[in-house]
Amino acid sequence: MTRSSRTLALSVAAAVVAWSAVACSSAGGGPETRDAAGVQRFLDRYDAALRTGRFTDFYALLSPRFRSLCAREDFLPPDVNDPDKRDFNWSHTGRRDLHIEVSGNTARVTYVFTYDGEDSRTITEDDPDIYTYVDGHWYDDLKGSTDCHGD
Repeated sequence: MTRSSRTLALSVAAAVVAWSAVACSSAGGGPETRDAAGVQRFLDRYDAALRTGRFTDFYALLSPRFRSLCAREDFLPPDVNDPDKRDFNWSHTGRRDLHIEVSGNTARVTYVFTYDGEDSRTITEDDPDIYTYVDGHWYDDLKGSTDCHGD
């Protein structure tokens, strides 16, 4: 290897390391950080799974506690991926005024749920959504529900 090609290789390696450091720091240290930014990234994946009809991916984001109580085939109806069988279109949903409070392994989240851009329901401090951090990952614990349908 000539001196100029070695210099070029070292320059490229340094650029890759620098780019990786910038990418990681701008991503908040990875998708599963135990802070509000980590919860936000989790919610982005959670909402994307619902909006795009990837309900099996959505089920995987439910807490291990809940999944131990409710098998996927019991939680998701057999025709869940058939858009003609759904009376609710998740692709029309959104959140606004999102507030995330993380304390240890629990995140309390409040927001206004929207449907077709209109306010539909407000999740308040009195009854926030609860997310749990287990083994390096955030999960929806469905507010501690023991009912297979989240009721």
